[in-house]
Amino acid sequence: MTSVTSSLPTIQHFPDNRQLQGVSKFLAFTDHVVSLAYGNGLFGYLDGSIARPAGNNLPQLLAAGAAGGAVHPVATLVNSTTLSLTEWCFRDARLASIIYINVKDPRAIGLKPDDSANTLWVKLQAKFNTQTAAIQTIARKHIDAHIFAKTDPFDDYFNGLNRLKSEAIAVGCSIDDDALVAQFLSR
Repeated sequence: MTSVTSSLPTIQHFPDNRQLQGVSKFLAFTDHVVSLAYGNGLFGYLDGSIARPAGNNLPQLLAAGAAGGAVHPVATLVNSTTLSLTEWCFRDARLASIIYINVKDPRAIGLKPDDSANTLWVKLQAKFNTQTAAIQTIARKHIDAHIFAKTDPFDDYFNGLNRLKSEAIAVGCSIDDDALVAQFLSR
């Protein structure tokens, strides 16, 4: 079996537009973390489905076999659910550190550098998911309030509407052009 540590992601800083700094960047940050976790087989650490194992040596004992030979650690796959405590700690810490260093001012929102990846994720979801829904509602209300006046040039109206649409999409709203045209024609 090949070494599994080489398949873990390097600790990386996200581009500024993907780092978490307030609720307006929460969705971009979330998408980036989830994509990174899935792509590297670490999503189970993020959602908590790969639980921290007890401090036993079951994988090593199984590797030694019934003959009682020398115990040599056997590396498991990154997304294994039968891993050693050492492997779990290393993999979880790798993902947790990626999350932590890509949050601007993590201590201000209650994150600690030694939290597990799942703990960080749960704290971030609790903090920002409800705020995201409120911001999406506000973005939709801004679009609804953007009314065409007969004295307005079409270009100005539609440029403003496209700007509002882009802002709404950036906070997670799903808005298509047909809905905007229908809204325009209904007024």
